[in-house]
Amino acid sequence: MRSEEWLKIHEIWHDLGMKSNATMLYGHIETYAHRVDHLERLRHLQDKTKGFQTFIPLKFRNKDNQMSHLSEVSLAEDLKTMLSAEFICITSLISNPIGPC
Repeated sequence: MRSEEWLKIHEIWHDLGMKSNATMLYGHIETYAHRVDHLERLRHLQDKTKGFQTFIPLKFRNKDNQMSHLSEVSLAEDLKTMLSAEFICITSLISNPIGPC
C-alpha cells in the first residue's frame, strides 16, 4: 500500500469520528528525508482531522528476518528519531498531551 492510500484510509476513518494510531518503522532502508517526510505527512493529517491518538516509532530489528544482514541503529539514532518526531509534531503534542502526531 502506498503512503497516499494509507493516509486517505485514515482520513476517511477520522472523518467518520473514529480514532487511530500512527506508526513509523525506522532504521533499516530509509533516509533521514524519508523519516521527515513521513512525520510531516502524519502531522498534516493530524492538523486536519485530530484523529491520531498516538504516534508509535518502531525500531527495525535485524534478528530472524530477511533483512538480518543490515545493522541496527544506535541508541543515539533512536533518540534523534524520537526528538525529531516530537519537534515536528509539537503543536499537536501541546494540544493533546498523550502524544498524537
